[in-house]
Amino acid sequence: MKKRLLILAGDGIGPEVMNEVKKIITWFNKNKSADGNCNGK
Repeated sequence: MKKRLLILAGDGIGPEVMNEVKKIITWFNKNKSADGNCNGK
């Protein structure tokens, strides 16, 4: 089952950190370690 993950920048976590998190989630999806969808704001 696919999961949906919402990523929101917050206190001390800006867009540069969120971009790296998206890269990590994409890597996990490609390597079949996770199955999810990443939405960021």
